[in-house]
Amino acid sequence: MAARDARLCTMLIPHWGGARCRRVSSGFGYLEAFVAGGNFVLLASAVVCATGFDVSYRLRYSLVGRDVSTNLAAASYISVAVPGYPKYFMLMEPNCLGGHGSLVEALNWTADYVARGVLKVATEDIKSVEKKRDVADAFVRYLDAVHALLVWTGACKSWYKRGTPLSAPRTLKLSITRRTPFRFMGMGFTAFEMDETSDLAWYVEEAAKLDVDEETRG
Repeated sequence: MAARDARLCTMLIPHWGGARCRRVSSGFGYLEAFVAGGNFVLLASAVVCATGFDVSYRLRYSLVGRDVSTNLAAASYISVAVPGYPKYFMLMEPNCLGGHGSLVEALNWTADYVARGVLKVATEDIKSVEKKRDVADAFVRYLDAVHALLVWTGACKSWYKRGTPLSAPRTLKLSITRRTPFRFMGMGFTAFEMDETSDLAWYVEEAAKLDVDEETRG
């Protein structure tokens, strides 16, 4: 694309936030369409630009746990439970998979986890279940350590950062005598991603093969 229209390419490639700032990824054929030719101009009376959705929505009723906390930071244990709220499960809450991956599968996994918890309560004559505070806090510390290496902490503005860049992401401080129980989950990367010989964009060649097959059949 740069060889055909360097000026347009410069305008489309973002130059903010560095490589570790989350941005929208284009789909197959999107960038190629800019220089494909045969384009047309569509006249419109108004153009509405939507920057996202309203994330300030709150429940119409108050939800108060065992201890009223003044901490307004959004936190939860694997987006399902919060300490201090017995017999309470959630879907798509803080630390959920809604920001990446399949939303449907994320809901399926979360609902399956909740269903297993409800089944345990129903079949074992349990009066109440509540996530332990120390376990939830350890999980949040683990996430803070992982996010220090991910795109969520890039130097860019976004609604999930309350509109301002994070100046210093909170990181987990390890000691010799104590480790987080969630370290077995790694740092958010697979061995395939860390291998310098791996092709992280294998799907590009697969898409090209599909185009060749269609031309052959045609």
